[in-house]
Amino acid sequence: MNKPTTILLTTLLFLSALSVRAQTVAIDIDTGTRYQTVKGFGGFLKIIPWWLKWEKYSQANKERLFDLLANDLRIRYLRLPFPAGIEAENDNNDPQRLDLSRFDPYRISWRENDTGKYDGEVNVDIYALQQLWQRGVRHLLMSTWSPAAWLKDSQSVYGGRIKPELREEYAEMIAGTVLSYRARLGIEIDYISLYNEPEFFVGYAHTEARPEEYRALLPIVKTRLIREGLTTKIFGPEPGDPKAEFFGTNWIPDDRLASIDIFAFHHYPRFFNDYPEIGRLQEVGRVARERGKPAWQTEISNLQSSGGDISRADTFDEGLALGQHLHNALVHAGVEVWTWWKLYDFHPTQAYGGRPAAQRLIYINPDNGQPNPSPKYYAMRQFSRFITSGSVRVRSQSSNQNVLVSAYRHENGNTTIIVINKESSSRQIAVTLSAGDSGEMQVYEFSSQVNGRNTGAITLQNGRFSYRVSGRSITTFFAGDLQAGDNQPQPDRSPPRAPSNVRIRLQEN
Repeated sequence: MNKPTTILLTTLLFLSALSVRAQTVAIDIDTGTRYQTVKGFGGFLKIIPWWLKWEKYSQANKERLFDLLANDLRIRYLRLPFPAGIEAENDNNDPQRLDLSRFDPYRISWRENDTGKYDGEVNVDIYALQQLWQRGVRHLLMSTWSPAAWLKDSQSVYGGRIKPELREEYAEMIAGTVLSYRARLGIEIDYISLYNEPEFFVGYAHTEARPEEYRALLPIVKTRLIREGLTTKIFGPEPGDPKAEFFGTNWIPDDRLASIDIFAFHHYPRFFNDYPEIGRLQEVGRVARERGKPAWQTEISNLQSSGGDISRADTFDEGLALGQHLHNALVHAGVEVWTWWKLYDFHPTQAYGGRPAAQRLIYINPDNGQPNPSPKYYAMRQFSRFITSGSVRVRSQSSNQNVLVSAYRHENGNTTIIVINKESSSRQIAVTLSAGDSGEMQVYEFSSQVNGRNTGAITLQNGRFSYRVSGRSITTFFAGDLQAGDNQPQPDRSPPRAPSNVRIRLQEN
């Protein structure tokens, strides 16, 4: 071989090596730089419709549903609706004297009949609560869409505001609800909100509030909870989107800051890929940190594209979008708890234009009770199953803006790394952990071909490994023992009690 040919081949090999290095995505993880502690994930427990009876389904299908939620998806937080009918009439017209005998936790209906009275009794779905409780789901949130109509200027659960002169009565109703659930159902409400999306009027049960109304009510309710010996924490204001102004001094002045425990928000994205809204998440996270409060995202669904299109419900595209939104909430807002809207629903994909499908994680066949997880379920699972309660998010960086990464250090020193490749083609990644760990990491992939299956293992040597992630995928690298469960112990409480000698009529919400 002559000299010019040798030089040419050497040059080509060098350029080829440079090209490979340029295509490799460098991911650096600094386990010494720590952010929020992730407490867990969850969703809303749907009120069961009047035509559904759990007992008509096979035990195998029922157990599969609750095993999916608690043991596979590993939710740990359950969001419940405030029971608007619990004190259908004022217990005694004295807000300082609580009469629990006038509280009925089985009446949670939002519907009213022609006389304005609450129409019947509705089950809290004690069966589902029991099943999830027994599987370790023991952190309960209650959001207040509306209290009883008599507290409001509209005299209806649909719209209106709390009457200023009845704020003490509202505080009594909040405390009485928590005490009633404990005494009658054996259910401990850990967290409660005073409003749900207070900034606008909607067509379902709802209560509006201005900043001055919210800041006036906060200390009244907090004082009443303490007076009754309750440790229930207040979260809120639960605006419909991540808006930092709801967590500023206009809604929550400095002298009222001690009356709220958690800054909570919802998110209904305007775009399928939510990058225009990252700035809003960052601002919410910044305000929460500066004011010393944890940030929680307590509702998200309808991952619509611009214009409100939900035609992609139950598709892989929707699942991949959920993964990106969840990543954004954890990384940019620094949320400690993240909860989806409805955990399950009984309407098929095309029903009502796809709206129920866009709101649920699992479709339950109403004919036989068979649970069918959606792509959203599997995308959420890439996070919720492998970020154990008590894990701390640590600093992570990617050299490619289309390859997103987040990393979490478990209490036992193990690590979870989650990589989202937005590009259509696969990408080689080279990962470096500052801690210099060695050992084996299991690999789980969510893509158009794989629903979160374990695709093998990689060897981590001195904090380094390489791997090729599929195009348009979420890949989770997990070092730990899934059989060991969460590192954070669950509250040691008795399970919810089933009602006895009570007539319960089921009704759709």
